[in-house]
Amino acid sequence: MARQQRRSQSPAADGLRRQTLLDCHHHRYRFHFDVFHGARQRFIVLRRGSDLWVTVHLPRILWANTCVLLASSFTLESARRRLFLADASGFRKFWLVTTALGFLFVAGQLIAWRQPCRARRVHR
Repeated sequence: MARQQRRSQSPAADGLRRQTLLDCHHHRYRFHFDVFHGARQRFIVLRRGSDLWVTVHLPRILWANTCVLLASSFTLESARRRLFLADASGFRKFWLVTTALGFLFVAGQLIAWRQPCRARRVHR
């Protein structure tokens, strides 16, 4: 009998424990949302009401670099799936493409960082 009573009380206790954890997580996420929202509002006010905010023009290479990064994410996931399916040749192919895209991404970042540095030297 005592064992049956524990089983019947257990779901309610587990439900209460689960609800307490959900409330805790809700408050934690709400706090992070409020902090993010407040910071965003401060940046909007600073941008519109101050001469301190300088608009930065991004080099066009960064858009291409974003596409390269997305493509490498796709090929890396494809390589992971091939490895899971024990397809070694498919894995090597996608892994090689991902590595090449990674090097291309780093080269694009170097080019993107050199453009503002060159522009700064010209203006001085």
